[in-house]
Amino acid sequence: MRQSIFEGDILQTKFNGSFQVIRYGSKHDIDVRFLQTGFVKTTDATNIRRGNVKDPFYPSIYNRGFLGIGKHEATINSQATYKYKCWRAIFIRCYDEYSLNKHPTYRGCEICEDWFNFQIFGDWFDANYVDGWELDKDILHKGNKLYSPDNCCFVPEEINILFIKSDASRGKHPIGVNYHKTHNLYVARMTKGGERVFLGNYNTSKEAFNAYKSAKELHIKDVADKWKPLIPEKLYEAMYSYQVEITD
Repeated sequence: MRQSIFEGDILQTKFNGSFQVIRYGSKHDIDVRFLQTGFVKTTDATNIRRGNVKDPFYPSIYNRGFLGIGKHEATINSQATYKYKCWRAIFIRCYDEYSLNKHPTYRGCEICEDWFNFQIFGDWFDANYVDGWELDKDILHKGNKLYSPDNCCFVPEEINILFIKSDASRGKHPIGVNYHKTHNLYVARMTKGGERVFLGNYNTSKEAFNAYKSAKELHIKDVADKWKPLIPEKLYEAMYSYQVEITD
């Protein structure tokens, strides 16, 4: 890069795209406008020459997410904050091809545009996070594919694991059902408190599924009642109305 910097110059950063010099006061007082986002900031000649001018609105996270300007820090003492890790993780789930190949149930998921801005996500995080709880997107609205304030909530691990799918291990039978070839029977089982619980043998897969469905929905209600004093009312209501379907 040449040493002289002039108003009107269009220059390149290392990581945040191109910008234009719109005012030159002195080598320590230079205004630039980023071409992709329109953000204007004041910087100095050294940062310009090194390509270190940073645009807080540049979509550096999977071409969508950006840090924005506000109180929420991505790092503290060079360590990523949990809030930032949580935010970045949802981009990985939705847009990272390696992750999607490992967890195909996330394919087709999206993040609302407001949450592209880490500062907006951070406000929601501060208002909703409970230490040790996990972010969930599809208990409030079954089958939901959009990470957004209306669809997401933090839940205890005991609640979250109730709704984890295991498509890869299920095979061709409905959820909660296995076929016992030797006895030509369909076995219904569910996981309860970390243990596999036997629910009975049945002549048809539909009968076995119905047994699983009844037991699973009752268990979800029991767990909802256990956590009722601590979880949001909308989460409690969603759990009480949750319907297990044969296509789950």
